[in-house]
Amino acid sequence: MTDPRISVQDKVLAIFRELAPDRAERLAVDRPAVETIDAMAEALRHDYPQAVARDIAFHLADWNWDAAFLVALQLFQERFSVDEVRAGVELLLVHAPNHLVAAAKLAGEPVRDVFGLGTLVEDVSPMPEPLLPLDYPPPSVPTSHQAISPWVRWLGITLLCGLAVVGLYVGYLILHIRRLGPMGP
Repeated sequence: MTDPRISVQDKVLAIFRELAPDRAERLAVDRPAVETIDAMAEALRHDYPQAVARDIAFHLADWNWDAAFLVALQLFQERFSVDEVRAGVELLLVHAPNHLVAAAKLAGEPVRDVFGLGTLVEDVSPMPEPLLPLDYPPPSVPTSHQAISPWVRWLGITLLCGLAVVGLYVGYLILHIRRLGPMGP
């Protein structure tokens, strides 16, 4: 019998190969999201120290397969078995939440237990060393998180939400274009 953790990963990639054949491999579990990390780090480089911008980008991009699973399940839940859905949810829950909390912490955003579930444990550990090697020149930006404008902090949260929304919207558009055919003359 096939391991549902493997078959769910394969199905997610198969769905995205249908939707975006030239880019689907970017979502493979074992492929680093280098292009996305670089794009986000570049966008954040004026608002955060270089290492912090790169680490925020890493934490927002590293769970790309998990986001793809959510989009694929939203669009094509009939293609997944119960065991595959369970496996996908488990893979997501052990991976994505810690990345999101890490990105928020690095961006200076408070992480709150807004649902009152007692999910937070006060963490008093120091900021970690950068996770990724730096290939860029030294930044000319403030080194204090307090020197960052509130809209930039909001940007990190918005990027996260935007990834999910854009993925759903693009998948929806591709699905409808394929069903209806090209529009216009």
